[in-house]
Amino acid sequence: MRHDPTDIRRILLLAFITALVARVGCMLLFNQHIAFADEGRFWGRGHSLVTEHTLWGPGGGLGSDMPLAPLFFALVQFLGGSVLAGKLLTCVAGSLAVFPVGLVAHRLHDSPRAAGFAAFAAALYPTHVYFSGLLLSEPFFFTLLPAVFLALLAEPGPAHAPRAGFAAGLAHLARPTLLYFLPVAAAWAWLARRWNLRRTLLAALAFAVLVAPWAVRNWNVYHRFMITTTGSGQVLWEGNNPWNEDGGVARPEWGYLEGLPDGPDPVQRELERDDWKKQKAEAFIKENPGRFARLAVNKFLRFWALWPSAESITSWKVRTVSVLSFGPVLLLALASLRVLRDRFRDTSLLWLFMGYYTALHMVTIGSIRYRLPLDGLLIALAAAALARLAGPGPGARRLR
Repeated sequence: MRHDPTDIRRILLLAFITALVARVGCMLLFNQHIAFADEGRFWGRGHSLVTEHTLWGPGGGLGSDMPLAPLFFALVQFLGGSVLAGKLLTCVAGSLAVFPVGLVAHRLHDSPRAAGFAAFAAALYPTHVYFSGLLLSEPFFFTLLPAVFLALLAEPGPAHAPRAGFAAGLAHLARPTLLYFLPVAAAWAWLARRWNLRRTLLAALAFAVLVAPWAVRNWNVYHRFMITTTGSGQVLWEGNNPWNEDGGVARPEWGYLEGLPDGPDPVQRELERDDWKKQKAEAFIKENPGRFARLAVNKFLRFWALWPSAESITSWKVRTVSVLSFGPVLLLALASLRVLRDRFRDTSLLWLFMGYYTALHMVTIGSIRYRLPLDGLLIALAAAALARLAGPGPGARRLR
């Protein structure tokens, strides 16, 4: 028996409403105001864009973050919105993740159950609920990253390649960590989806059109071709220095920024500081290969930990919620390697990305916060596996 595709759309819409209620409620209870330094940075850069029109100038270090979140917060402030309005809108952005997460699960197992399990799990996933109420880039990336994989997993069609490039471009403008995986994704699409050169070029063109303004901005400011940020040196040096013993984020008492270049030209200073940090980190890694390997192991363990490592959030309540939410998702996602073995062509794309993303943070910084974007993909895998274990259900059919 076939099901009506509108059934899945109704499930996803109900999941979206659930997600929005959960995120707004959590934000109103715990995070109505700016509570973290990173929130202040993103909101402040949005303010600079509105008041000083600094998009084409140094922008108080704007180049150290990708532009999507600062531009979004600038628009909120330009329209007269407050911090609370900005947080309400990030709740909406984070809630939208239920659509691509649910549909990715449906691609992996052709049943409404898979979409429903994934969408409602994503709607109520505690860490995503919490982070979606913060003025950060995470709420946007939570939604855009699974949208990239949804477009790549779609059956070949005239619009799918540009859609994948468009989604990848938006995701890149939110956070630059996807960039170096794109050649792998293109190779996968060529092998698994039979993309030809035309489709690949269409995807690349859609990506380039979105990213080009950022490249032009950076060329105008730094006189360098750069489509990422001037913040890569920070995460590399922060995670690889003589003070770092566990692979986590920097602590205030560390002296790892002593000697930082401090010239009068803000643009040149921004570049020199990024280059200085990269050079220091690279020198430390070359001189301490054993230490680098041990730190990489620690970063892996921190990245995939069942609960946060930060001392400020290690209460038994936080640990319990983390274990009871992430634990089952991780176990079911791992089980999908066997349960969905006949769909390994599709699931391999997700596992390749998770391996790449893990390796990236084994080199830079290991933290649960940086793993959170992967959790949406893990939820999709877990939901598809659970739907398979629960049986085919009525009217299993792929939603085109």
